[in-house]
Amino acid sequence: MIQSYSRLKVIDNSGARQVRCIRVLKKSPKSLGRVGDLIRITVQSLRNRGNIRVKRGEIHYAIVVRVAHRLQRHNGLQVKFSSNAVIVLNQKKMSFGTRFFTVVAKELRFKKYVKLLSMVPRTC
Repeated sequence: MIQSYSRLKVIDNSGARQVRCIRVLKKSPKSLGRVGDLIRITVQSLRNRGNIRVKRGEIHYAIVVRVAHRLQRHNGLQVKFSSNAVIVLNQKKMSFGTRFFTVVAKELRFKKYVKLLSMVPRTC
């Protein structure tokens, strides 16, 4: 579950390594972020190499792709990831990165993020 001040890993090649959640963009003010939710983030640390498209301290949107909390699926399976991870988005809600490095949850397909799923190497 993602809430304000949660630290998250970035799994794309936007240049950010770690970000902090500012706010979960849902209707209720005290809601927790789950897979597929849109959040506002600030960049905390950057990668050392490569094409860096973001700067430290900038505020962006992000979509949650993994949570370190159990996900209950409709078929009865429970999936748990080892860390919280996001994909950084720009103001038009398009991805900064062109590649994604690790697996993401399959629940993004039901949240209408099919274009992001087409660039991911594997879904779990």
